[in-house]
Amino acid sequence: MNIGIFSDTYSPQINGVITSFVTLKKELEKRGHNVTIVTVKTPLARENEPGVIRLPSIPFRAFDGMRIGVFYPPQYVSQIRDLKLDIIHTQTEFTVGAFGRMMGKYLHIPVVHTYHTMYEDYVHYMAKTELNKKILKKLTKKGMGFYMNTCAGIIVPTEKTRESIESYGVTKPISVIPTGVELESFGGEEEDQGALRARLKEIRSWLGIRKDDRVLLSLGRVAKEKSIDIIISQIADYLRSHKNVKLLIVGDGPEKANLEQLAARLHLEKSVIFTGWVEHSHAKYYYKLADAFVTASVTETQGLTLYEAMAADTVVIAKYDKNLEGALADGVNSLIFREDDQLKEKVQMVFEDEALKKSLRAAGQETVKNLSAQRFGERVEEVYGKAMVDFQEQLRQEALLEQQGGGKKKKMKKMKSLWKKAKKKLSTEKREKKERKEAKEKNREKQRDESRETEKKKSGKGQDKKEKQEKNEKKAADA
Repeated sequence: MNIGIFSDTYSPQINGVITSFVTLKKELEKRGHNVTIVTVKTPLARENEPGVIRLPSIPFRAFDGMRIGVFYPPQYVSQIRDLKLDIIHTQTEFTVGAFGRMMGKYLHIPVVHTYHTMYEDYVHYMAKTELNKKILKKLTKKGMGFYMNTCAGIIVPTEKTRESIESYGVTKPISVIPTGVELESFGGEEEDQGALRARLKEIRSWLGIRKDDRVLLSLGRVAKEKSIDIIISQIADYLRSHKNVKLLIVGDGPEKANLEQLAARLHLEKSVIFTGWVEHSHAKYYYKLADAFVTASVTETQGLTLYEAMAADTVVIAKYDKNLEGALADGVNSLIFREDDQLKEKVQMVFEDEALKKSLRAAGQETVKNLSAQRFGERVEEVYGKAMVDFQEQLRQEALLEQQGGGKKKKMKKMKSLWKKAKKKLSTEKREKKERKEAKEKNREKQRDESRETEKKKSGKGQDKKEKQEKNEKKAADA
């Protein structure tokens, strides 16, 4: 198949959406498919990337580092048409996603969409008042529902996400397919173990982390909705009393400066380490460096970093969220805290119970085997096949109706013409009836006016006769 992946975000940015479809692209290409990514131009992007078409864009100020497409010159439409795509897979719902939907209609091919982001949890970037947030959430749900109902099929990573979009009114077929993890990459099997140890030693030296220090890791976009401030605040006392424990925050984002200030206020400058932006291909080293990966975010659709950590043989500590159900179990393959103040206890368990730590790591490795990138590619390929069959059947049915409906169309046209004439006649009759009624009412009013005038005159004559009689009587009396 010739497949077009349309997304408003791509390298050099780093986020879960990109990780997901880049993994998918690799697996689809392994299976013999041709995959082209259609995305936005960015200042730091590589020029003339093979298999990538970049569209004109401008910065989107509401989201730091994000860009949106502005217009699509005809040459891009021609370039995409020449790819002879069999299917389009959109990864975002904004400008490039909408363009992908338009191209699907133009090329008469199916569009499949993956819903990655719970946008209702991100409205704080664009709305400041509670009322505006409420309104924007409602509009967001309606907009997402409308977009997805124009697609041939929808892919979501978890049951939680499926239930959410069903509440938006989505009626198209929904497939729950978790994003796959490249197990070999994160497990370190692809890399010489001596070279891996040397690389980890180099990173420790760069960050000032001693060999006997214990490390908690937070990795991903440093944004408000990730709740990294909760992690820092809840383990602040533990970090102050255990100087050999470091909280390593890997990534960049709009909340980084605020978190650095928080760490300073809590006197944790030496215990909380910020690396800033790192290449996603280097993330595996930071997972390997850590004793445990910790997250307090409840806004994820899947939480891909949890499974990357498991693949890297790192213990996972996570705040409970519905998307974890069926995948993570407290005390079995991870440690789950429901209340923020339970986080400190979970951290202590990792560092003080080696047997538990060993058990969690082993169970985590088993869990992540079911989330291989290969299986991910296979399942998405199945969705494509079904979408193409359903779409062709839809086109066949439409053509059949068109063919059968030739005589019906003429009849319908005649009926419309007759209805139009009847409607016009009815309108004329109603107008004439109204005019007659108004004329009749006007005539009645005139008759009433004339009657009142006659009565007035009669009344005036009687009054004059009476006054004359009284005057004559007065004269007679005077004589």
